[in-house]
Amino acid sequence: MVSTSQGLRPFYIGDLPHSTFAEVVEKGSEGAIYISDNATAEQRAILDSLAVEAIGGVLMKKVLGLHYVPIGVEEGEGWVHFRMPSGEMKMELTKGNDGMPVRLENATLPFLSNVKAAHTPFWHWSDHGRHFEYRNRCGTWADFSMASAPAR
Repeated sequence: MVSTSQGLRPFYIGDLPHSTFAEVVEKGSEGAIYISDNATAEQRAILDSLAVEAIGGVLMKKVLGLHYVPIGVEEGEGWVHFRMPSGEMKMELTKGNDGMPVRLENATLPFLSNVKAAHTPFWHWSDHGRHFEYRNRCGTWADFSMASAPAR
């Protein structure tokens, strides 16, 4: 088991009840944004607007809040466990007959890459008067990259 503690970790917690990226952009969702509390004051000054406008602007029509909290991440071969004050989640990669992770093509969200199928034994979150409690659900595990458009 490897415990990671480096870098900033942003988390979007909410619901995306749409099947296409066009629907996500048009209808949005609502949720909260959590960023690891090791962000410096200078980073927070930028993230306070970047997280809400860039991440929240793409995924959410209503940002319930932006919070800097301790975020713990433990990971091992084919699994990851996230913990923060408002909830936690564990994900395990789904493997095919060849023992390799099942990969998904043509992902709904264009800023995700290397998307793989995952099993979520548990995921719970409670904040802003909302409570999600899921057990044994499917999900995705992906690399995440958002970048600004080049300056003209």
